[in-house]
Formats: sequence, structure tokens, C-alpha cells
Amino acid sequence: MDGVYSAGLSDLSAADEVTVGNSDALATVASHVAQLPGAEEVFTTLNTATFADVAVVHVAKQAVVETPLHLLFVSTGNNSISQPRCIVVAEASSQVSLIEDYVSIGDGGGLCNAVTEIVVAANAQVNHSLIQREARGMFHIGKTSVIQSQDSRYTNVAVQMGAALSRHNVETHHQGTQVETNLYGLALVAGEQLADTHSNIQYNHPHCSSDQLYKAIATDKGRSVFSGRVGVPKAAQQTSAAQLNRNLLLSNKARIDTKPQLEIIADDVKCSHG
Repeated sequence: MDGVYSAGLSDLSAADEVTVGNSDALATVASHVAQLPGAEEVFTTLNTATFADVAVVHVAKQAVVETPLHLLFVSTGNNSISQPRCIVVAEASSQVSLIEDYVSIGDGGGLCNAVTEIVVAANAQVNHSLIQREARGMFHIGKTSVIQSQDSRYTNVAVQMGAALSRHNVETHHQGTQVETNLYGLALVAGEQLADTHSNIQYNHPHCSSDQLYKAIATDKGRSVFSGRVGVPKAAQQTSAAQLNRNLLLSNKARIDTKPQLEIIADDVKCSHG
């Protein structure tokens, strides 16, 4: 609730190989907090300086978590400011599915400035669903920062359909070979809503792949923005990267801006965008 753990509304029962908790469990993952790429961004820095509690998910080596973990972040509105923080660490050869869900109470306004940091160790797999369905009076700024080690797989499915103004900044950084990244998203905007998605995939090693597909549907005076960047340096040979943005305008006053970007320095790659 407003970025602070509510024991009475929560169920922390999970598999023995998983630690799910709040700041009381932070010691196991503290070394990763504010250490991932993007930590210097303005809203991320604001969250780091002011967050009061943190949601912690720590998956042990080789653990396979069959049941998805549902993290529900509630904003109470009434011009409140919440700074939710989440840290997820999936150790080597583990598997976990995570649902990150943002809602608000009533129709009041407020600001939710959320930061989620995810560490995917070697051969680990993280399936991450993000749903933002806050009230139309809310403003939502979300940051997802991911680092992936060798042979890891990370999939993010983000749905933005709430708040008056929302932004999702998602970036992944490859720290080994044979890394797979999948980023998918859907924005639904109506009235005078504005929904931004800014993605950044940074390759650093050869034999890695990524797939991106973002869709937007805009009606009334709604506006959606997609800006996707993929960086393929010289070291990232034999990269396979695909990026696609598909949009549907249902009103002559709706607007969608799209900016797919590929920055390729390597010469042995298979990359596409559109």
C-alpha cells in the first residue's frame, strides 16, 4: 500500500526455494539494489532516495517455482506519492513467473513512481508480466531494469491501460553469450490518456537474441508513444534481433508516435525493425 508492505493483505507462503518478503528479507539481495543500469535516471534516483519499503523475490539455485508470484502495488490516491521498489534475483538454473500489478483506490489523483530491478543468473528463466491499471487521475512512472547472464532467458509482457499519464522504461543488458530477451507490450488509451513505452536492449556478447513486439490501440484524444532502442556493438557478432511496432487508431483525434531504433556496429547479424 503506497509502497509499504501490508502484512494483513498478503500471503507470503511460497516454495521452500523462494524467499518472498519485504525489507526484512533485503539482506539476501541488498548488493543489487541501485546497482543495475539506469540507476542514475532522475525518477529512479528519486525512488532510491525515498522508498520506505521493498518487495523482495529471491529464487534459489535450480529452483523451479510452478506457481506465479503476484505482487500487488496499491496507490490510495488523494494526491499521494508512492515509491514502490521491487528487487528480483533468480539464481543459476532457476525458473520463476512474476506478475507485477499496479492498481489504485477510487478516482483520486496521485503519483506512483515504481522501480523494479531483476537479476537473471546463468541458465535462469524469468517470465515477467506487468499490468498497470490505475485510475484515470493517476500519474505512473515505471522503471524495469534487467541484467542477464549467460544462457539466461527473460520475457516481459507489459500492459498499460490506466492512469492519465504513464511511462514504462524497460532496459535489459546482456552479460554473457546465448542470452534470450523477449519484450512484448500493449497500450490501450482513450479520453486524453498518454501512455509512453521506452525500451532499450543492449547486447555485449555474441550469439544472443531478442524479440520485441509492441502494440497500441488509441481512441478519442488518446496518445501512445513507443521508442525502442537496440544496441549491437562490434563484440556482439551473430546477433539475432527483431523489433516490431503495430498500432491501431480508432479516432481522427487519436495519435501514436513510434520510433524503432537499431544501432548496429557488428557485421555478422540478423536484425530487423518496423
